[in-house]
Amino acid sequence: HMIVESIIEHHKSHHIEPIQKLNIIFAIQKRINKKPKKGILQINISLASY
Repeated sequence: HMIVESIIEHHKSHHIEPIQKLNIIFAIQKRINKKPKKGILQINISLASY
């Protein structure tokens, strides 16, 4: 339970809801389809910021 709680707290501290996070990832994936090289870079930056 402690691990789960700490994960939830971690997400709260970033102020990102799971659905919001998914939407961000989907938006990035759409960009990847248009510009592959730029998109992959974008995903790495975005994931690093979480």
